[in-house]
Amino acid sequence: MLIAGLPPFRSRKEYAAFVLGAVKPGRKFKVSIDIREIAVHGDWAHVWARERSEVVREPGTPPIRASGDSLNVLRRAPGGGWLVAIASNMMAMEGV
Repeated sequence: MLIAGLPPFRSRKEYAAFVLGAVKPGRKFKVSIDIREIAVHGDWAHVWARERSEVVREPGTPPIRASGDSLNVLRRAPGGGWLVAIASNMMAMEGV
């Protein structure tokens, strides 16, 4: 996973720790995704989307907002489902 302004997450464990840190009890987390393009190339695919997120870290504090484009590359698994091969997220903090 590639996120603007952060070092690359090289494992699911690293990314899971990041996400779980953002969604601790008492925090509110909202995400909206506007898919702009999906294309399948055999056993590979890409998804381009515009994303917006909002996190309330502490009750009663203003939300932290971010938005931007993402590009995900997927590969077909042996069972026919799709797995994320690489995710690139260019969301930037708003008002920073």
